[in-house]
Amino acid sequence: MIKQILALAFFLSLVGCQSNSQQPLVQPEEKKHIWIKYKELEKACRESTSAQFTLLKRELKGKYVTWRGTIRNVDLSYDDTISLFIDMGTTSSYGFIDFSRVVYLYNQNYDDYVLGFRKGQLVEYTGKIELISNYDRIYGMQCNVHLSDWDILWSETEKK
Repeated sequence: MIKQILALAFFLSLVGCQSNSQQPLVQPEEKKHIWIKYKELEKACRESTSAQFTLLKRELKGKYVTWRGTIRNVDLSYDDTISLFIDMGTTSSYGFIDFSRVVYLYNQNYDDYVLGFRKGQLVEYTGKIELISNYDRIYGMQCNVHLSDWDILWSETEKK
């Protein structure tokens, strides 16, 4: 009887050790949303020193934003991912861009409804900031943002 109890205790200790050695479940990363208006970000693009802008980009990278803008283009890539170009109020004069304000929702698998978007359609979207640019060699000063893990929350319906 003692041998059986010892064998059972030994077995239970082994089972206990095995269950303790299992890897803990990995929790999905929480999406950190930041409530900054595009116009506030644009102001920082224009008015910050290089050092201030670098610190701002570091702080915002990986955070989620929600904004509204108009579709400028829908691009279907060779690998069947889609990118949306959202105009946030680009200004131009005499056929030249004065200030580019574009948000790129890039390279993501999509639902078929996205292909139905038309140029000039108003959309509300959310996405994770990957890159913020405030200068371009061609266009000069601008404020362009690249978002990943994006989603369209709302779009205006076609006017008849």
